[in-house]
Amino acid sequence: FGSSSFRFRFATMRWRPCLAAACWLTCDSKTIMGIAKGSDFVVASTFCFTFDQTSNGRIHSQTIVSTPGHKFLVVNATDLVPGASCESLVKAAKVVEPLVERSTEVIAYDLTLNVEPSLNGQQVAAIIARCGQEISAEYIIEFDNPGSWWVKHFSCGDLGLLQKWLSLSLLVVALLPVGMYSWKTLERRQVHNDLTALFFMSAFFLALHCIAFTVHMVVYAKNGTGLAMIAFVAQFLDLLANCMLFIVMLMMAHGVYITRSEIPQDSDEMSRFLMLSGAFALTHLVSGLQAGFSVEGTLWPLGVASGYAGNTHVIVRAVASVFLYTKAQQVARFEKNASKKTFVFVAGCVGTLWLLSLPVCMAMGGGPHAAEQAFTMEMARLMAVVFVLFCTWPSRLGRLFDSAKPNDRFHPYAEFGLED
Repeated sequence: FGSSSFRFRFATMRWRPCLAAACWLTCDSKTIMGIAKGSDFVVASTFCFTFDQTSNGRIHSQTIVSTPGHKFLVVNATDLVPGASCESLVKAAKVVEPLVERSTEVIAYDLTLNVEPSLNGQQVAAIIARCGQEISAEYIIEFDNPGSWWVKHFSCGDLGLLQKWLSLSLLVVALLPVGMYSWKTLERRQVHNDLTALFFMSAFFLALHCIAFTVHMVVYAKNGTGLAMIAFVAQFLDLLANCMLFIVMLMMAHGVYITRSEIPQDSDEMSRFLMLSGAFALTHLVSGLQAGFSVEGTLWPLGVASGYAGNTHVIVRAVASVFLYTKAQQVARFEKNASKKTFVFVAGCVGTLWLLSLPVCMAMGGGPHAAEQAFTMEMARLMAVVFVLFCTWPSRLGRLFDSAKPNDRFHPYAEFGLED
């Protein structure tokens, strides 16, 4: 787009001392903080403005540089093509502001740009550039939509996320008493096994994950940064919930407690079970740590990051989905009981769809709609959890999961408190 459709007006431009902590306390929009290191140029962030046609948006930049030659650019995100040179970006930029150090003190260059409604729905990028030289700059950049807190700090692809997470948390809170009733009933009847124990722990961690990330989203809607520690905890809870749910789905696909009491020890089947579970947990843990310590992805709720670690976990999930579906189909084929045959096959399909939700959504490219795709994955997992909760309901557990191996505590008459 041309200069006539991309107009900025300089509201203020001044020099002033500014400590990073003080700058952080004054932020009231989507706020990006970081240190730009590299050569030629660094993309600080991108944002898509949404206007109500009555007010202007705002970009507020505070940068600290110690060497001359740095520039602050605002460009159309479509200009960020692979292989784009620093000179071409400077030439195509709609705003080019030199960042010059005027003294030996720590000085922040403070710039506020008013963004007009003609940019509605268009993605822009804020860039720190120093063509042909090394970049060394610290920055705090705020993007601000006009309007209420429901839209003020959210880019175009993130609009509506706050409402969706609030609705998801309300749904999870409403399901908590249902899950607690099922847990307590099974506990009173003394029919819990490792499958139900893992499932209820997974569901509990999922509930905490949803509530924690919703709290982060509410705070983000207020200050544009959210609560980084709460977001990290939410991602770690996502990791725990996924690992436990994966083992539950894998056990059900093998027919454990449904068609047989256990997977034979020291068998090739058990080796494959352990190898797949270990690969899933290990790749998820590495990717989760990478996601948790990343300064990007403020609205990313999952314990999976992009990059080598995340891609490895995506591959493991894709392989696991094929294995789970194949195993469930194999177990169902040899099962004579019609209801159990159907149940094992359906459980395999549900687990496969849940596992594939991440590879499919990440294959769609992410980009500005990554947070929306993450919410879709959350819903896929919640449906898998509701399915298992339905299957392990006290009135159904005895009919479907009746192949448990009897022992001193769990035997056919344990519910009546009878001794052998």
